[in-house]
Amino acid sequence: MPTVTIRPIEPGDGERLRAFHAQLSPESRRLRFFSFHPHLSDDEVDRFVNVDGTRRAAFVATVGDEIVGVARYEGTIDDDAAAEVAIIVRDDMQHQGIATALLDRLGAHAISKGIEHFTAITLPENERVRHLFRAFRSGTSSRFGDGVIDVTMPLGSNDA
Repeated sequence: MPTVTIRPIEPGDGERLRAFHAQLSPESRRLRFFSFHPHLSDDEVDRFVNVDGTRRAAFVATVGDEIVGVARYEGTIDDDAAAEVAIIVRDDMQHQGIATALLDRLGAHAISKGIEHFTAITLPENERVRHLFRAFRSGTSSRFGDGVIDVTMPLGSNDA
């Protein structure tokens, strides 16, 4: 496996993020965005690369100058201790521990900002991300409703 570096996303990552998105399979994009999503809009790129590092944060996994994975969170409106998380790894780099490393780094950052748990919404057929979330911390729970699975992951210590 090539050397993977994990770092905070930067405003200058816009074109790298577009290239990353373009390399994802249509199925990976559908699982991440819940719809056909062939391209990132200018507004999406701007929003994704410009984060405040507190209520909105993102980390990228890179190989050389290429982004191969992204994990991000955004604080929820109704709970200052919660943030919704999203994660995606390029298809050819999956099953190498990159998603776990991204989620660990993002979780540690979130804890340092006072966030106590992550929430996520995933499609039922997204077994890989559901497995990742279940393995992330003990106490992770999920609930099916309205065609999606709502996941809650505590960010405290992992007793498992």
